Amino acid sequence: MVVVFGVWDTVAIALGHWWFNPRSTTGDELPPGLPVEEIAWLSMVVIFVFMIPVDGWMSKVPNPIVIYDPDVLSGVRFPIDIPLEEFVYAFAMVTLAIALWERAGRRSHPAAVGRRT
Repeated sequence: MVVVFGVWDTVAIALGHWWFNPRSTTGDELPPGLPVEEIAWLSMVVIFVFMIPVDGWMSKVPNPIVIYDPDVLSGVRFPIDIPLEEFVYAFAMVTLAIALWERAGRRSHPAAVGRRT
């Protein structure tokens, strides 16, 4: 899905149908004008591609390697016995890492904030 929307964004930007507010991005872009912030979604796809088979294997219901306290989980498991909370944790971890990276970059390059090249 990320690939589909990435292509959609790229084509729409190249055709001038929309663009990103330079005050809301770092100003660093990939051709043809796609903000590097869009990479965040790609990184999440990569993480989930590896997370699903590994977490599925580690938390498989008949004989799990990792045992969760059922009182602290929602009970929702998908696609292969992975607790929903694992996805929430992974999303939060990646989002926090990106936010801290962005914050550190803005502090070390204050002149680049809001810059559009």
